[in-house]
Amino acid sequence: MFFKKNNLFKSSTNISVSSEITPKRISISEKNLDILQEMNRSKMISRLTNQVEETAVVADGLIASTKGINHSIEEQMEIIDNVVDEITSYSSLAEEVFTSIESSKEIAEKTVENANEGTNAVGNVLGSMDEIENVVNDVRKSVNELFEKSKNIDDLLNIIKGIATSTNLLSLNAAIEAAHAGAAGKGFAVVAGEVKMLADRSMESVAHIDNILNEIKQSIGNTSDLMLSAIDKVNDGKQISEATKQVFETIIDSARENLNVSSEISTAISRQTDSLESVIFSTQKMSQSFSQLIKTVELTILNTELTSTALSRLNNISTSIQGSQKLISSNDLSSEVSESLVLKCCEPYGLSIVDPMISSDLVDSSTLYNIHGTLINIDINGKVSPGIAKFWHVKDDQLTWEFQIRKGIKFHNGDVLTAADVKFSYERLLSKALDANSAWILMDIEGANEYHKGQVKSVDGIKVVNSHTLTIKLTSPYTGFLLNLGQPASAVISARAFEKESQLSGCGPYKLTKNSNDEMILQAFDECYSGAPYIPKVKISTNDANRVQRVIDGELDFIRIEDGMSYQAAKKANLEIQQLDMLSVYYLGFNFKSNHPAVHSKLVRQAVNLAINKDQIVKEVLMNYGSIAASPLPPSMLEDSHISPYPHNIQRAKELIRASGVSNLTLNLYTRDDGGNGLFKRTEKLVVEDLKAAGFNINLHSIPSAEFIRTRAYEKSDVFISRWTADTGDQDNFLRPNLTKDSNDNFCAYHNPEVVQLLEDAKQMVNPTKRAKMYNELAEIIHEDAPWAFLFHPKNGIAHKKNIGGANLNAISIIRYDQFFIKNI
Repeated sequence: MFFKKNNLFKSSTNISVSSEITPKRISISEKNLDILQEMNRSKMISRLTNQVEETAVVADGLIASTKGINHSIEEQMEIIDNVVDEITSYSSLAEEVFTSIESSKEIAEKTVENANEGTNAVGNVLGSMDEIENVVNDVRKSVNELFEKSKNIDDLLNIIKGIATSTNLLSLNAAIEAAHAGAAGKGFAVVAGEVKMLADRSMESVAHIDNILNEIKQSIGNTSDLMLSAIDKVNDGKQISEATKQVFETIIDSARENLNVSSEISTAISRQTDSLESVIFSTQKMSQSFSQLIKTVELTILNTELTSTALSRLNNISTSIQGSQKLISSNDLSSEVSESLVLKCCEPYGLSIVDPMISSDLVDSSTLYNIHGTLINIDINGKVSPGIAKFWHVKDDQLTWEFQIRKGIKFHNGDVLTAADVKFSYERLLSKALDANSAWILMDIEGANEYHKGQVKSVDGIKVVNSHTLTIKLTSPYTGFLLNLGQPASAVISARAFEKESQLSGCGPYKLTKNSNDEMILQAFDECYSGAPYIPKVKISTNDANRVQRVIDGELDFIRIEDGMSYQAAKKANLEIQQLDMLSVYYLGFNFKSNHPAVHSKLVRQAVNLAINKDQIVKEVLMNYGSIAASPLPPSMLEDSHISPYPHNIQRAKELIRASGVSNLTLNLYTRDDGGNGLFKRTEKLVVEDLKAAGFNINLHSIPSAEFIRTRAYEKSDVFISRWTADTGDQDNFLRPNLTKDSNDNFCAYHNPEVVQLLEDAKQMVNPTKRAKMYNELAEIIHEDAPWAFLFHPKNGIAHKKNIGGANLNAISIIRYDQFFIKNI
């Protein structure tokens, strides 16, 4: 939320107060005291009547919701019965599948057996082929040897041919010599002729043998070729057989794998069947439980109807008491006592803005919250409660919310409030012309973004059903949406008064009658829908210096306690004190719009976190009235977080600065001037000392608190000291304004896509456990990225005089003045 109010104790730190206070009292008669007490009782009864009426409406809504639950349970019973039937059928089917898988296992086992036999047969074939190959190779070897030996016969034939030729020549010579011998040589001629005939026959035999040998050689050649072809065929057969063997092996592997899978499926289905039987048993028990639940819901409906009836009777009695009681007003008191019926408090300055929709400061928003009404209120525990709307519910789509608006609510100018005023107010907050920082709180409504950009003339998600019924449809389920409707910026104003008279007419318990530099005055609006305030006037001093002493002196009735010094002083003065942990964080922010390299170096940002001694700030500035911050989110917003604050380590800070390579260490630091003893001023002093010790040069710019936001002074800085307080107790509401690119409240202009995506995911997460883990993760990412130097989370409280009752303060520092009452004077 907005920058918080000036948190300070402006008097000297050495405060002297008495341990016992004797409140200043006005001497009044018993009659006037009785009248004062009767006035308080009368207004309490009026408020009680309103509360009873609200409770009765809630009871009626509870009856409707319970009947809806009953109807849903009956439908669920039918679904469960159907589920039981389906599961039973599935169980039978599982048994059939189990049987089929068992058969499949047998087939797979047979397949493995047959494939093994096939593999063995192929192995035998391969063995036989190896033997054939060996035999063929041996025969081929013998044939080759025969071929070589046939070559020897050729040599012999050649010898015979030579002998025959020589014999033939010899016979020729013999014939010639016989012719020379004449008659004496006739016998020798006969012999020569025979020799020639023998030689011729030898030549013929050699020729015949040569022909036979050539045929034998040719046959041997053919045989060798056939044997080579046979060997090739055997090799082809071996390859085919090897491939066949591999196929059989693959079949065996697949069959075995199928067998294993079938066994696993069989086992799983067997277990599944057992589980299904357990599910059937559990579902049947669930059915019995739902039957019992239906009976319980029916009894709850009966009891709720009885409660509604009792509340109706109580409302009648309360109304009767209210009607029979004398109307008591301040006119019945003496003028001296009447003038004392004023609640006196203080703020550091007056209203800078009177428009609740554009307010970004706690002083403004806290005051305006008492002037304007909201559709839903946020109580002191941070929970939603009825406001202008007396009842609401979400429809089945989990996106559309329907609000029932109280009848007869009046604005301060007398106008009667209707659903159209609510729609008008929300569209004004979202309008492009207003450009309100807080417009984001309604951006989850369907059509809000388009309207804000000026693309459409109306927000489609806001529908006026009738004068007292309004529906709001969201773009996605969001659990924190209702809390957004209770923020000061979601105030409802009179549409007619604003459009016709330019007036911001509200319907809250008080009207603003004075707003000056010295004080603000609020006058009670007795026709307020929540009941007339107990105290008719509130005076707010716009100076909170010496505030504890001023309560002691009777100048103030109550004050805020936001630091340890004020707390110790109030405790010593024996004032009544209420305190709680604030949903707030103080930080030193890095302006990412600055061009300074130190701002854009994560190492330097981490170094700044290490350089600042937060423990010293908590002890000396807060006097332990707060805790050291480890991330933006207060500890109460994180579940089981183990994030530790950055330790104070100047040496390590210097090492990171050197590692970053950034040499320019001169920074422009902008702070809020809340006086020499103010919380910001004292924090600033220690921060500057620590940064200088780490090697930074600081140019300090101190801006008056009331001007810091209005002038957007932080945009001129490299670093600035600021704070942020929750509008609601929702984590998304706390983080989104500071971390999303287009938010006017993102004073650092920090943008991390990972953070933005996680914000979106967490926002839409319905499961609360997972949602909490997401915000823990977000806190860790931001802690490591260090867009801030996380300083501390403060406490908050109220200190008041003992004659004041109804003091209240919630975790976001809103105080409802209409809850206070004066016990005595």
